[in-house]
Amino acid sequence: MGGVVVPRDARAGEVLGDLLEALAGLVRENAEWFAETHDEEALHQLRISVRKTRALCSFMRPLSRGDEAIAGANSRLRELAAPFGEVRDLDVLIAAVDESAAPVVPADRVGLRASLVRRRGETAADAEERLASGEWAAELERLEEAAQTGRWRRGSAAGESARLVVGHGLDAWWWELTARWEGLPGLSDTKRHRVRIAAKKMRYVTELTAGLWPAGVAREQRVAATAGFKALQDHLGELQDYVAAVEVIRAHGFRAMGADPRSFTAAMGRAVAARDGLEAMAAYWR
Repeated sequence: MGGVVVPRDARAGEVLGDLLEALAGLVRENAEWFAETHDEEALHQLRISVRKTRALCSFMRPLSRGDEAIAGANSRLRELAAPFGEVRDLDVLIAAVDESAAPVVPADRVGLRASLVRRRGETAADAEERLASGEWAAELERLEEAAQTGRWRRGSAAGESARLVVGHGLDAWWWELTARWEGLPGLSDTKRHRVRIAAKKMRYVTELTAGLWPAGVAREQRVAATAGFKALQDHLGELQDYVAAVEVIRAHGFRAMGADPRSFTAAMGRAVAARDGLEAMAAYWR
């Protein structure tokens, strides 16, 4: 999707509209795959495609403030897709319990696993209901229609250079990210998680718009930047996985164990190194 070469004179409305339409179609395909197979990988891909769609809709907000189909899509999709994320998180935690890697008191493992499996069944049923609902179908149809014929396409920015509009958008998100990651090692769990979300959004948009910088030094810088955002996301994700696991374990009424200080320090060191690497890079979109 993001690997398709885009002409240098392409307009923002055309490029972003095509990307949004393609993402909505990908969400639809993954939803059908999961509904037919209940496969864990199908669920994982559905979750990712929804998150990418949400990220792109957020990125397009400056172009679509008067078009609620896109401007409000992030919050609507977040609510509709909430069970998909919970099922995936439960699958990961159940696997960690089976591997004795979950931060739960050993004596509580059997009971926790049974409780997680019960909750997983309830949440999976909720996910299936969402996918079969008219609200889900209407949201995808609304996005697909807005992508090509929405009011945002008549705005002045939609007629500007795609590289210019995307570059301005990436600049705004970049400065937001750099403000959030200041003092990274000392941030609270909540603020650190927000850094991870901001890095993930940057990663998704740089992947999706890669075709605007298809060759030469800009392409090399883009590839390095996307890899850097992914590394920061992944290393902060190691820390967030522990926080999320503890929350779930306690919510199910079981006892959580403290984090290994050495593992925490190592993961934070990798995250700081990824941040420093990004700060040293040139902003390829300028």
